[in-house]
Amino acid sequence: MKKQIMKRAWEMYKVAGCSSRAEFGLALKAAWAEAKTQVSFAEKLCGFKSWFVDKNFSQGERYVIECAVAGGEYKVKKETEKAVMVRFESDYGSIVRWFPKSVCVVA
Repeated sequence: MKKQIMKRAWEMYKVAGCSSRAEFGLALKAAWAEAKTQVSFAEKLCGFKSWFVDKNFSQGERYVIECAVAGGEYKVKKETEKAVMVRFESDYGSIVRWFPKSVCVVA
């Protein structure tokens, strides 16, 4: 995330035609403010495509995932450009797995 913010700040700095460190500082502040207003993927995540869960998990694991999603007991641990690592917690156990973003259902 920091890398994208620095890239965005540098972009703003170049577009404005600035030349001083103070002006880069202002561009960096603006880039951070822009990043804070964006909604993260983890906040938009509301489930997973059923065909993927059915294909890649056993019956017990599917039950844990369904219970966790229904109860909101899941948390995105890590995120890359193309996948998210999700931890599911329920009374029947916990599972930590990587999911491609293409099979995630977002609101």
